[in-house]
Amino acid sequence: MRINCKLIDDSNNIEAKKAIIEEFDWAEEAGYTLDNPDFQVLYIKEADATIYNSDGEELEQFNF
Repeated sequence: MRINCKLIDDSNNIEAKKAIIEEFDWAEEAGYTLDNPDFQVLYIKEADATIYNSDGEELEQFNF
């Protein structure tokens, strides 16, 4: 599988950080706190994914 996309840094989105901490019970123990400058929030935009078989032939392509 090959994925091409834009990766967007949304680290200033406090609501997204809160949602991540609430969703994953291990997040705070691992250092994911709202005031941790190393805690990045990223999302994918304009993504294309192509699936290939073991011979390198394209099987399917997705755009999302």
